[in-house]
Amino acid sequence: MKSASLQYSKNYRLLCAKEFEAVFSKGKKIFDRSLMLVVSRNQLKNARLGLIVSKKTGGKLAVDRNRIKRVIRESFRHQQHQLDGLDIVVVTRSGANNVTNSDLRLELDKQWDRLKQQFKLF
Repeated sequence: MKSASLQYSKNYRLLCAKEFEAVFSKGKKIFDRSLMLVVSRNQLKNARLGLIVSKKTGGKLAVDRNRIKRVIRESFRHQQHQLDGLDIVVVTRSGANNVTNSDLRLELDKQWDRLKQQFKLF
Protein backbone atom coordinates (compact mmCIF):
# COMPACT_ATOMS: atom_id res chain seq x y z
CA MET A 1 0.00 0.00 0.00
CA LYS A 2 1.38 3.39 -0.99
CA SER A 3 1.57 5.94 1.84
CA ALA A 4 0.17 9.44 1.47
CA SER A 5 2.64 12.20 0.70
CA LEU A 6 3.43 14.55 3.57
CA GLN A 7 4.56 17.43 1.40
CA TYR A 8 3.46 20.99 2.09
CA SER A 9 3.39 22.57 -1.35
CA LYS A 10 1.49 25.65 -2.53
CA ASN A 11 -1.58 23.48 -3.13
CA TYR A 12 -1.91 23.09 0.64
CA ARG A 13 -1.61 26.82 1.51
CA LEU A 14 -3.93 29.78 1.53
CA LEU A 15 -1.89 32.33 -0.39
CA CYS A 16 -3.78 35.51 -1.22
CA ALA A 17 -5.91 37.93 0.77
CA LYS A 18 -9.05 36.91 -1.12
CA GLU A 19 -8.68 33.30 0.09
CA PHE A 20 -8.22 34.45 3.70
CA GLU A 21 -11.24 36.78 3.43
CA ALA A 22 -13.40 33.93 2.11
CA VAL A 23 -12.51 31.76 5.11
CA PHE A 24 -13.12 34.59 7.59
CA SER A 25 -16.45 35.55 6.02
CA LYS A 26 -18.04 32.09 5.96
CA GLY A 27 -15.87 30.14 8.39
CA LYS A 28 -16.56 28.77 11.84
CA LYS A 29 -14.32 30.05 14.66
CA ILE A 30 -12.87 27.64 17.19
CA PHE A 31 -11.03 29.08 20.19
CA ASP A 32 -8.38 27.48 22.34
CA ARG A 33 -5.92 28.74 24.93
CA SER A 34 -3.33 30.17 22.54
CA LEU A 35 -4.90 29.67 19.09
CA MET A 36 -8.01 30.52 17.16
CA LEU A 37 -8.92 28.39 14.14
CA VAL A 38 -11.24 29.66 11.44
CA VAL A 39 -12.49 26.78 9.31
CA SER A 40 -14.65 26.53 6.21
CA ARG A 41 -15.24 23.93 3.54
CA ASN A 42 -13.58 24.28 0.16
CA GLN A 43 -14.35 22.70 -3.21
CA LEU A 44 -10.93 21.06 -3.45
CA LYS A 45 -9.79 17.53 -2.69
CA ASN A 46 -7.19 18.74 -0.22
CA ALA A 47 -7.03 20.84 2.93
CA ARG A 48 -5.35 24.25 2.87
CA LEU A 49 -3.70 26.12 5.74
CA GLY A 50 -3.20 29.82 6.35
CA LEU A 51 -1.22 31.29 9.25
CA ILE A 52 -1.52 34.61 11.04
CA VAL A 53 1.18 35.09 13.66
CA SER A 54 1.48 38.74 14.65
CA LYS A 55 4.17 40.48 16.68
CA LYS A 56 1.57 41.29 19.31
CA THR A 57 0.50 37.69 19.97
CA GLY A 58 3.34 35.58 18.60
CA GLY A 59 6.26 37.43 20.13
CA LYS A 60 8.33 40.45 19.25
CA LEU A 61 11.25 38.38 17.96
CA ALA A 62 11.07 36.76 14.54
CA VAL A 63 12.53 33.53 15.91
CA ASP A 64 9.54 33.18 18.26
CA ARG A 65 7.02 33.75 15.49
CA ASN A 66 8.87 31.40 13.13
CA ARG A 67 8.97 28.67 15.81
CA ILE A 68 5.20 28.88 16.22
CA LYS A 69 4.64 28.77 12.45
CA ARG A 70 7.02 25.82 12.09
CA VAL A 71 5.18 23.79 14.75
CA ILE A 72 1.77 24.58 13.22
CA ARG A 73 2.92 23.67 9.69
CA GLU A 74 4.50 20.41 10.87
CA SER A 75 1.37 19.40 12.78
CA PHE A 76 -0.84 20.24 9.79
CA ARG A 77 1.44 18.34 7.42
CA HIS A 78 0.86 15.13 9.37
CA GLN A 79 -2.92 15.63 9.51
CA GLN A 80 -3.65 17.22 6.12
CA HIS A 81 -4.98 14.07 4.44
CA GLN A 82 -7.52 13.57 7.21
CA LEU A 83 -8.74 17.17 6.87
CA ASP A 84 -9.49 17.08 3.13
CA GLY A 85 -11.96 19.64 1.87
CA LEU A 86 -11.27 22.26 4.55
CA ASP A 87 -9.64 25.68 4.49
CA ILE A 88 -8.11 26.43 7.88
CA VAL A 89 -6.68 29.71 9.13
CA VAL A 90 -4.74 29.49 12.40
CA VAL A 91 -4.48 32.79 14.28
CA THR A 92 -2.31 33.12 17.39
CA ARG A 93 -3.83 34.58 20.53
CA SER A 94 -2.04 36.49 23.28
CA GLY A 95 0.52 34.42 25.12
CA ALA A 96 1.16 32.04 22.23
CA ASN A 97 4.87 32.82 22.36
CA ASN A 98 5.02 31.48 25.95
CA VAL A 99 3.68 28.04 24.99
CA THR A 100 6.23 25.25 24.56
CA ASN A 101 6.48 23.31 21.30
CA SER A 102 5.08 20.15 22.87
CA ASP A 103 2.12 21.99 24.45
CA LEU A 104 1.39 23.73 21.15
CA ARG A 105 1.53 20.39 19.33
CA LEU A 106 -0.88 18.81 21.84
CA GLU A 107 -3.24 21.77 21.49
CA LEU A 108 -3.17 21.44 17.69
CA ASP A 109 -3.71 17.67 17.77
CA LYS A 110 -6.77 18.24 19.96
CA GLN A 111 -8.09 20.84 17.50
CA TRP A 112 -7.51 18.61 14.44
CA ASP A 113 -9.49 15.82 16.16
CA ARG A 114 -12.23 18.30 17.00
CA LEU A 115 -12.40 19.41 13.35
CA LYS A 116 -12.65 15.83 12.13
CA GLN A 117 -15.64 15.26 14.41
CA GLN A 118 -17.40 18.55 13.67
CA PHE A 119 -16.99 18.27 9.90
CA LYS A 120 -17.50 14.49 9.88
CA LEU A 121 -14.14 13.69 8.31
CA PHE A 122 -12.47 10.31 8.48
